[in-house]
Amino acid sequence: MSRRIEWIDNLRGFGILMVMLGHALTGGALKGLIYSFHLPVFFFASGYLFNPLKYKSSLSFVKSRSRTLLVPYFVFSIVIILFRAFVILGKNLLVNSITSYNEVYNSLIGVVVQMRNTDYSGFCWFLALLFISQILLYYLVKISKSNYKYIILSLILLFVIGWAYIYFIGISLPWHIDASFVSVFFVGLGFIVRNKAEIFSKITSIRLLPVYILINLICTYANYRLTGKIIDLYESSLGNPIFYILAGSSGTMACIIIMMRIPKNRLLEYMGKNSLTYYALHHKIFFYVLNPVILYVLGKTIGDNIFMYSLRPVLLLILTIILISPICYLINKYLPFIAGRRHNKQKAV
Repeated sequence: MSRRIEWIDNLRGFGILMVMLGHALTGGALKGLIYSFHLPVFFFASGYLFNPLKYKSSLSFVKSRSRTLLVPYFVFSIVIILFRAFVILGKNLLVNSITSYNEVYNSLIGVVVQMRNTDYSGFCWFLALLFISQILLYYLVKISKSNYKYIILSLILLFVIGWAYIYFIGISLPWHIDASFVSVFFVGLGFIVRNKAEIFSKITSIRLLPVYILINLICTYANYRLTGKIIDLYESSLGNPIFYILAGSSGTMACIIIMMRIPKNRLLEYMGKNSLTYYALHHKIFFYVLNPVILYVLGKTIGDNIFMYSLRPVLLLILTIILISPICYLINKYLPFIAGRRHNKQKAV
């Protein structure tokens, strides 16, 4: 495996770890910090590996992206919906409850329309968003004939349009078209620096690490002070556009610098290669089941010890990683198409 792929896998592994930790936390400064960069990290990694030239036609590109993103999106969405339906059925039968199936019906509609932060948001929204973002970048590169000045200006224009729509109108569009105008900026950033090796080498200098960290902390804090909310693309909470871009970009670059220099880490590499599966299953299934169990056990064993309760997110994260890891192995071995792979290929999406 090349060093490039090694640090990309580490970056994805760290990214999905931050996504899971961010979902495990209920609030606070750490959650706000994580949310400032955890999605831009994945957008950047996607753009860094983006190579439109290897596709003979637009149709072949769309087919490839459908296989690697849409197939996992639909499969995992249906799995989560069936799981939720089974949970509701169990409640109704075991505890004589009359829980409505409206959530299941709305989720089925959401799989088709994907309108985030509504009753029809569905599941695995990030996969749908990434699919649209890559389609946007593909046609942008194709139309511009790989003119990087045109691409950069177009990315900025799209971001401004997307941010303005979200800020002033705020009605989620199907398949996150509004959010894709924002996310494609970071996907495009990864694509551009991948093809500008000299620039990438300079901006990933270890000397810039403290600068990136400082920029991220300042912009994340400033954005919170302005809005009173943490950065959250799903919730359409972006805040100031300059602070948003600077926080996301600087946080991403800081992560890249660190991941390029740490020793090979088998856990991060494994999670990076299987980031799609960890993403799809951790929140709506394993957190859904494990969180009340952990809270119950902690309540029975430690009472009202607030400090010990702070271990809840850590326990939730560790147990979820342990439980999902063998599922990743089984999917890769027997059903790789679920994770967007072909047989005998190990590349993660």
